[in-house]
Amino acid sequence: ASQLAPRLLGHFSMTAVDFFCSRRDLARHIQEVNASVIEKAYRKSKKVIIVTAHIGNWELGMTYLLQKGFSMAGVSIGSYP
Repeated sequence: ASQLAPRLLGHFSMTAVDFFCSRRDLARHIQEVNASVIEKAYRKSKKVIIVTAHIGNWELGMTYLLQKGFSMAGVSIGSYP
C-alpha cells in the first residue's frame, strides 16, 4: 500500500486537473479522422461502442464527443500491480 499510494495520488491529481480544467471549446482544437463513421452509426441507432486503449487522456475524447452532441457513458478497468 505504501508503494501504491503515491502512484494513485499522482494519477488522481492529473485526472482531477484535466476534469476541472477541461476546455469548453475542445472540439475546435481536435482534428477529426473518419469521424463520419461514428456519426453515421450513432445517427442510425443512438448506440455506438467505442473501444480504445488508454493512450494519453481518454477522458478528453469523451469531452470531445459530448461537445459534438453525443450522449456518453464510460467504462474503465484499472490494472495495478
